[in-house]
Amino acid sequence: MAETVYDYLRTDTLYDTCAIGRLAADITTHPWITETLISVTMPDPDNIAIKFVNALSALEKARVDGMVAGHEGTDLKFKRLASRGVVGLEVSLNDGPMAPIDGFVIDPLELTGTVARLKVRLSGEWKAVGAGAQLQVIETADASNEDKFSAPIAVVDTAGAWAFFTVDSDVALRVPGASPNRYRLDGKRSGGTTASIRYCELALVWV
Repeated sequence: MAETVYDYLRTDTLYDTCAIGRLAADITTHPWITETLISVTMPDPDNIAIKFVNALSALEKARVDGMVAGHEGTDLKFKRLASRGVVGLEVSLNDGPMAPIDGFVIDPLELTGTVARLKVRLSGEWKAVGAGAQLQVIETADASNEDKFSAPIAVVDTAGAWAFFTVDSDVALRVPGASPNRYRLDGKRSGGTTASIRYCELALVWV
């Protein structure tokens, strides 16, 4: 196989702007893109060229498409501290109250405890038929001490088709040196709604 370039427009990104260093770092560190990235460049102000050593699989190409679509154009401002995800497994949301989604838990032992400003980034693919399904990031010190780290995230009605999404929580302040808590992902659906997620990642980052 040979080097392959995938072309995108600047307007394909979330805010019509591209920080090539940030996008390259996100692609390189993404756990589900295994092909080697050569470069991310902008040959002119309106175009983005992403070059890999070999052609991507259809799934990896879809993942890169989603990353470009969700790219915010910010420079290397975020640093991924820890993440958890379920690769390829379709997980249906609970029919009823919010309930933990297996596999989406960030353990405090993976963090340094020196972070002052945190946010949680949730990204992946979801599908739903009907409205009412939600996701929510929960911060928990122990079983009796839980806090809703993010406001409820509405799962978009996609008419049953898989769609990419990226959602950031608000920034939360932490006392440097304090022991970090655990973070998990909960979800729910209601009534006749069907909703599920796959290829999702829950990442804790500092800002």
